[in-house]
Amino acid sequence: MKTAFSTLLGSSLLAAGLALASSAFSSADAASMAFDVTGSGTKVNITLDDTAAGEGKVQFRVNVVTDAQNPNVADLRGIFFNLADDSLLSGLSIIGSNVTASAFSAGSVSSVGSNNNNLNGSGYAFDAGVEIGQEGLKGGKDDIQSTVFTLSHSSVALTLAQFSEASFGMRLMSVGTPDSTRAGSLKLTGAAPGWTPPVIEKPPVDEKPPVDEKPPVDEKPPVVEQPPVVEQPPIVEQPPVVEQPPVVEQPPIVEQPPVVEQPPVVEKPSVEAEKVPEPATLAGLGLVAGAFAASRRRKSNKA
Repeated sequence: MKTAFSTLLGSSLLAAGLALASSAFSSADAASMAFDVTGSGTKVNITLDDTAAGEGKVQFRVNVVTDAQNPNVADLRGIFFNLADDSLLSGLSIIGSNVTASAFSAGSVSSVGSNNNNLNGSGYAFDAGVEIGQEGLKGGKDDIQSTVFTLSHSSVALTLAQFSEASFGMRLMSVGTPDSTRAGSLKLTGAAPGWTPPVIEKPPVDEKPPVDEKPPVDEKPPVVEQPPVVEQPPIVEQPPVVEQPPVVEQPPIVEQPPVVEQPPVVEKPSVEAEKVPEPATLAGLGLVAGAFAASRRRKSNKA
């Protein structure tokens, strides 16, 4: 970061020369900081904002303002400033409707654009410089007393931290009161205020009403331990029952009356028809009968 200074370099309204000046500023707010660079009855207000142009970009709003102590108006020709980190300079760019030229080089920018847009003789050089409009008022068409431009980087998000206590320089031409010839020329310098990130306040937390204390809970009697559960043997699944066909009912049995036993039949000897033996048969029978009779007599005699 470059050393801040508040020395005014400029010319009076009647002749060129060096004069002392001061830089006044207001405290930074949540997303911007504003400060004044004054000298020889002339005041320039600078406001830096790192959200107005989009996140990561810094918007510069520069206005020549008048009051009882600073009655002069002026044509803004150049704005010069330092940054905290010189390594960012190669990726910076500036755009704005009144910007006609810009330059970036660590601690060596004291002139940019046309030759008269410079801070020569101040003994100071800056990291960046911007030319606003062109030389001369051109019948009032180029009398720029207020301008806005945006500073951005190709790959890094910029914040107001880059401008904390940074040095600033202003090149003013056609300086004078509104009803004068405005023949003066000024080179003013000043410094931005120190910047710290804003503290985001959290909304107050609504206090909840006190919770009513509940009465003490009666202690429950001790739980009686149950005996262990005996595991049952696994149930053997029975085979499915085969359905039997329906039983056909039989007709009732009619009881028969008891059978009366019949007396046994005595068989009568069959009467064979007497056959008349033939003569030869009779002779044989006679021999047999005689032999049988003789056998009976012998048995009887032995007895």
